[in-house]
Amino acid sequence: MSGSKMETTKQALILFLKSLPRESMFEVISFGSSFSILSEKYGRKNIINGFTYSDENVSFACKEVGDFSANLGGTEIYDPL
Repeated sequence: MSGSKMETTKQALILFLKSLPRESMFEVISFGSSFSILSEKYGRKNIINGFTYSDENVSFACKEVGDFSANLGGTEIYDPL
């Protein structure tokens, strides 16, 4: 994915995260030829529902999304699903 497309995608995801209703649960999964689950990076392994919406959790997710790059290889979505 070219740099500008990746930046646009990250900005869209950040806007989406900030627009979630307060009582939401959310998760961010980056994928390519491998995948990464954001709540596991946060130290929350084996939590099925990801994050509960809070200012702290959304800020953490937005910071992490801002650091994303197109470096995971292909577009294999089967395993993360």
